[in-house]
Amino acid sequence: GRKLWQVEERPDKQPFKGIFSSPAVSADGRFVVIGQGLHPDTNCDLICLDAQTGRIKWLVPSPLHLESSPAIVGNLVVVGVGAGAIEVGNDHRVSGHPGYVFAVDLETGREVWRHDVADPESSPAIVGGIAYIGSGFNGSAVVALRTGPDDALKAAGQKRELWRQPTPHPATGAITVAGDLLLA
Repeated sequence: GRKLWQVEERPDKQPFKGIFSSPAVSADGRFVVIGQGLHPDTNCDLICLDAQTGRIKWLVPSPLHLESSPAIVGNLVVVGVGAGAIEVGNDHRVSGHPGYVFAVDLETGREVWRHDVADPESSPAIVGGIAYIGSGFNGSAVVALRTGPDDALKAAGQKRELWRQPTPHPATGAITVAGDLLLA
């Protein structure tokens, strides 16, 4: 229960915004990745920290907030951006970009791919090269996305989005995959 480290500000000495995202830890235990920002926040970051020291390894800036918890498989980090986008009014209409899912390289923070998905505040599950994520308000679906790089998908004649299954309500909870069963 003893605190090992704490990080409260960016390298430019600006404080981090609120955090709703849960941290993901790489399989080797070296890195912690977490999204920053709450529903009204803009200009947030995906943050990668050294798990032993708390030192910031990299930041990936986003024009929106990241309430989705990242999923890490191998050297790939997948997370939803703009969870809820910037919603106005009781009907949750989006003001600005509706959101997207993107993948970055765990070692460098370099963006590998990006795909538009409305309100991806769900936490993704990655199984067999497919990322499954919920689309919340203004989307109401579960979306399956191939995780390969853009050039590999293009060479194979494949699109990023494998399928989209509509849901009767916004799919905002974490996705679980058990064998051939996907739960949202």
